[in-house]
Amino acid sequence: IPDEGKVYFDILFDAYKPNIPDDKIIVDVEAQKKYDPGYDLVPRGIFYCARILSQEYNVESNAKDYSRIKKVHSIWICKDVPDKYANTITSYSIKENDMYGKFVGASYYDLVNVVMIRLGSEDIASDNELIGLLKALLSDKMGGDEKIEILENDYGLKMNKEVEEELRIMCNLSDLVEERGIAIGEERGIARGTVNVAKKMLKANKPIVEIVEFTDLSEEELMKLMEEI
Repeated sequence: IPDEGKVYFDILFDAYKPNIPDDKIIVDVEAQKKYDPGYDLVPRGIFYCARILSQEYNVESNAKDYSRIKKVHSIWICKDVPDKYANTITSYSIKENDMYGKFVGASYYDLVNVVMIRLGSEDIASDNELIGLLKALLSDKMGGDEKIEILENDYGLKMNKEVEEELRIMCNLSDLVEERGIAIGEERGIARGTVNVAKKMLKANKPIVEIVEFTDLSEEELMKLMEEI
């Protein structure tokens, strides 16, 4: 958005109710590696929802009919969570509150829902099926075959060859990305000092354009650094 910067969504998609094409919700799924990047993640989730709602103008709704705005769910899957917060799922949404008198009419106000799924350490067991499934799926300690066995036997997820292959690719993806990142860093000669300077400038809320010019890092590289601080 001009003068407001960029927002990068991890996975953004529409979900429709069967046989009701106009009844849909918009879902944003964020995989958050660092639970405490130096600020509270909940306002960030609310901000993401606000951006998505704004994008609906003249697409889903307009000034003549705001009631056509679709509800937005922003779901954050957090891995690096302190033990005291681990194995918790919290929802943040808009609630109706009668401050004086009792309003008995209908209002379409429930448009934003932020869900924080805090997984924590794999060593801390959970009775929650969703948390257990996600821990198995995103585990750094298990290979693809072991994950497939757990997902099938413990969670009843039926696997076909296509899904199994995608799961194995996903399991190897993090290692591949890390290897490529190291290779690119060595090729470009990005020094640790440059990264540290960029992080300090980001913490000081310096303009992205200024940081790019000063450090010679790309906007994409800076966005990745923002997730680490």
